[in-house]
Parts: sequence; C-alpha cells; structure tokens
Amino acid sequence: MTAFPTQVLETALRHGGSGFVYDIPTLQRQLAVLGALPADYLYPVKANPIPEFVACAIERGFGLDLCSRGDVALARAGGAKLERCNFTSAILPTDLAVELAALGISVDVDSPAQTRAWQAAGARDAGARVCTANAASVYGAKFGTTPERLGEVANALSNGGGQLVGLHLHDAHTNGTFAGMAERLIAVLDAVDDEIMAGCQYVNLGGGWPAGALDCDIIGEALEHVSARLARRQFSGRLIVEPGESVAGPCGWLFARIGAVKSHPLDAMRTVVALDVATPVPCRPTTGPFVVLRAGEILSTDGDELLADIYGSANTGLDSFALGVVQPALREGDVLVAANQGAYVRQLTSSFNERPLPDAIVLG
Repeated sequence: MTAFPTQVLETALRHGGSGFVYDIPTLQRQLAVLGALPADYLYPVKANPIPEFVACAIERGFGLDLCSRGDVALARAGGAKLERCNFTSAILPTDLAVELAALGISVDVDSPAQTRAWQAAGARDAGARVCTANAASVYGAKFGTTPERLGEVANALSNGGGQLVGLHLHDAHTNGTFAGMAERLIAVLDAVDDEIMAGCQYVNLGGGWPAGALDCDIIGEALEHVSARLARRQFSGRLIVEPGESVAGPCGWLFARIGAVKSHPLDAMRTVVALDVATPVPCRPTTGPFVVLRAGEILSTDGDELLADIYGSANTGLDSFALGVVQPALREGDVLVAANQGAYVRQLTSSFNERPLPDAIVLG
C-alpha cells in the first residue's frame, strides 16, 4: 500500500469530488535519488508545471527545460538560474527568441528556420534538436532536424558568428527500458557527423526516460554506456537528461467518483466503468495501481473481482483511462484512486464536453 500514503487517501475521502493530489515530500525524495547519477538535469516544466514542483526542482539545483512562454514565466517567478534553463519547442517566434536571448536562456533550435529566428534576436550559439523518428517513435517526424541536415544548422550558426554547441534528442520511451532507450539514442547519434559531435559541449538525451522506479544502478549503467560510446566519437562534454515522468509521475494521484458501472456491450467478460471526471483526451491508458474507497474505507480485494475498462466522462472513446484492469466489484459512488498520475495527466486534461478541470491539491 506504499503507493497510497494515508494522507493522500484521507484527502480523497474529505474532498467529496474528484481531483489530483500532489505530494511534495514524495517529489523531494524522487529528486534526491538522482543525485548519484552521472549527468546534469533539466526538469521539464511541462511534465507538471505547478509552482511547488518547479520550486522543488530549483531548490535541488536542477535546471529547467522550457517549451512555452508560460514555462519561461514560471522559471522567472520561481527564481531559477536562467543560465541553467534551456528552451526547446517546435515553435519559436522572433519576439520570444529576443526575450530568451536577453534573459540568457539557451536554446536548442528545432529546424534551420529557427536558426534564423534565433539569429534575428541577436543570438549566436545554439544547440539543435535531432529528429529521432523511427518505426517505434510516437513522435514521428514532429521534432527536430535529421542528423544528415545538422550541417545546415551548423553552417547557418557559423555564418552568423556562432556555433552549434549541443544536441538534443527526443524519442518515445513509454514501456521501454533504460538500456533499450540508450541504444536507440546511440543509434541516432552514430549518424551525426564526427566533426559536429566532437565540437558539442553537451548532449541532451531528452524527455523523461522510461517511467517507473528510479533504479540508480540500472540508470547509471545506461548513462555510462552512452558516455563511453560518445567518448569514442571525441565527445568530451556534458550529458544531460530531463527526468520528468519518471520523477513527477509517482508524486501524484487522481481520485474520481465512479459515475456508472455497466456490462460491456462487446465482451461479456468485462465491465465498463465511467468516472465522473474529465481525463486526458487522447488518454494514455494506465495500469495503476488503484485502490477503491467505499463508505470511508478501502475496499477489500478479497471478494469478487471484475475485469474493468475504465473511461473518463468525455463524449469520446479517446478517454480510455485504464483497459482490462482487475478491480473489486465496483459500484456507482465508489471513489477510485489511481497512483502514478503526477506527470502529463492533469496537464493534458481538457474541458471537453463541459467537464471542469479536476482540482489540484498539494500536500507538504
């Protein structure tokens, strides 16, 4: 039951509705775990931008990964060391580039066109985001410049009196392993020109790393493997990671009242459960874990169980919150509490179908 602290369950019971509980002491422990790893850290504000989470990352000495004007505002309001913040986005208007340059926030340009916007702001040096699109990547070709076209970015920066100082990767990692992700990123970096690689001051391995328990030994081995491979390419700079989901995810819980329980129309072995709350659309189905609260108590799992497909309340099948999860026999009015909801869940929840955004309750 360690995934469900008593204070979290008590908060869910008292609230009487639906919402998210975020626990600051849990986040502080998660951040502390990373201290022994051989890398620098940027906390991706987009993972969970509540000021308390951002403040924790800053207090721990993390830099911040920014990708919007709002992220920049949070960094400034939180007292972040702006020279340790980095901005990367598919969109970089010239006026925002001017602001970033004036604040001393570094930028990893997403395309040759962004290089021109960055130079128009009077800036010179920049990193570049590298496209990691492959058959397994959910991002496709959305982000970055291919390794083969990095020379265009380097030449454009050089013509403006600057240089390409770093590479930033962004690849799919859900349900992967640390070692597997390391190999995927190494394969992309192997396609980068030797001269470009040797001239880089940093390589940012990008968002998240696989969600799950932070095992320092396993992560450390993967990072050391990447470092050793890059050293063969004459790279002697910093290795950066952006631990967002793996750090913030375990620090949040969603609690939601069950609004409907009915037989599955297509599968007699399953039950459909609809939560009386908005969930992300489209949703990334979760495996929990879950507990169920009924009449002020945790519902025992010793009795009847059912195979449940759990949905949010938006009028679409895209809010499939959890599919095929074994649960106690649920009733309308029960409260479902789901762990590992601290990253990219409330942030991706909309007001579609006139559903209000669930409350955010911060503990600690």
